[in-house]
Amino acid sequence: MVTGTTSLEYNVYIGNLANKDYQMNKTESRAEVFLMALQALSKAERKAVVNRLLEDPKMREDILDLALIRQRQGEPSRPFREYLAERKQRILKD
Repeated sequence: MVTGTTSLEYNVYIGNLANKDYQMNKTESRAEVFLMALQALSKAERKAVVNRLLEDPKMREDILDLALIRQRQGEPSRPFREYLAERKQRILKD
């Protein structure tokens, strides 16, 4: 077994080795285990877990940041320096 992993994490990792296109790293494996556990809960239990996560200010911020990133993934991007130059030009015009 890989050092520092639980047997369930190890089994999730080994189970995914058969899929040659994708191999989970330790973080992804651990996330998969927690997701499977969350999905096994009743609706009321899942709601209680999510509510507890959202009660923690740091955890809430992380969750909201991740949701925003996921929501905006398909949007076009541009270099930050380009944005700063454009912003500077707008400020100078005013």
